[in-house]
Amino acid sequence: MQLIGFFVDAGWDVSGLQALSIFETANAVLAERRYACRLLSHEGGTLKATNGVELLTRPLAQCYMDTLFLTHACASACLWSNVADDLFEACWAARRVAASSEGTFALAELGLLDDRRVVTHHSDTAEFRRRFPSVDSSTRTDVLVDKSIWTSAIETHGVDMAMRLIQRDAGIEVAREVAGRTLIAHCGPGGHVENARPHDRSLEIEFETERVMMATLRR
Repeated sequence: MQLIGFFVDAGWDVSGLQALSIFETANAVLAERRYACRLLSHEGGTLKATNGVELLTRPLAQCYMDTLFLTHACASACLWSNVADDLFEACWAARRVAASSEGTFALAELGLLDDRRVVTHHSDTAEFRRRFPSVDSSTRTDVLVDKSIWTSAIETHGVDMAMRLIQRDAGIEVAREVAGRTLIAHCGPGGHVENARPHDRSLEIEFETERVMMATLRR
């Protein structure tokens, strides 16, 4: 079983958890409990979203994750040294880390993106480059993979990342079935995944209307 963690902070937004349903659908397609999702915060307990929804979370330090998602509301957590230390350790221990929007800022604040390539939203790129000059940021792709770090430009692309992660784990046929059951275009119109290190590319898949590039990436 692969544990998929979603780290949230105070003032979290429900859009950051859209990928939950993708992993649950993958379990149904595979007819097994391949993925178990965990909702995490620094101390655990109940956190209220911006729309008033309350979420029961587990303490971050008590969970080891195969894949850890950083939602866009977690950037403020890095302002507190005790939270940042635990978040750094959790990211370092995870096999894969996926971040979008402010989650990418959080990874950079933690020093986990130095000399890496990431994708940022065009409206954030100037600030990101000013604050983190050692990180190579791009705006020309939806999802960018650099070894164990997966980043996307906007929060809704977290669904795209979840689809790619499932494709990596279980194969393209499973990913297509998940996409069909959730009525989500597998890599939306014009969208694509870019491998940050082209010389490592080992898998290239052609869909009916677009080309998606993936790679076998090792930490």
